[in-house]
Amino acid sequence: LGGAPAWVSIALQQWAVILGVPLFLAWFARLNLKETFLMRHTHLLAYAGMFAALAGGVCLVQVYAVFQNQWLPSPAFEKNLADMMRKASGGSLPLLLLLAALSPAICEEMMFRGFVLNGLRTRLSKWQCLIVSAMLFSALHVFIYQLVHTFLLGILLGWIAWETRSLLPGIIFHFVNNAIALTAL
Repeated sequence: LGGAPAWVSIALQQWAVILGVPLFLAWFARLNLKETFLMRHTHLLAYAGMFAALAGGVCLVQVYAVFQNQWLPSPAFEKNLADMMRKASGGSLPLLLLLAALSPAICEEMMFRGFVLNGLRTRLSKWQCLIVSAMLFSALHVFIYQLVHTFLLGILLGWIAWETRSLLPGIIFHFVNNAIALTAL
């Protein structure tokens, strides 16, 4: 985009591609967007469960990270990616959180737990749906170093969406997970 700031390109990629493609396909197929993308409120208890899952998930990820760093040290590109996002945000924490935590949480949840997982619901079993959507989610993240982590995160986020029939708890979980990861790098 010529002279546009880097954050504009990052935001366009997330909103136009990751979210725009499934929105267009759902619209083109004349699907009910509210149903397809699980746009509904859920019980307050679901949020309590989501926060418990988040706490447990963060602990498990930390244990996994220690194990992984012993056998497969984090490549320099991961730190470089975090530095690139910080540079794209111009050092602004709110813009960084918007670009690298909130936007991916909304766009990826709508694509993988809304369009993909919910779209498979009538064709496959619960666990087949969770595995397929988690595999696609981890493939989007490209880095082999993150493959196991993003796959497990995809299973957990899929389970939250499946059980609550809403994307909102998963979006909050995904945002908090991304924000923690950003501040840890």
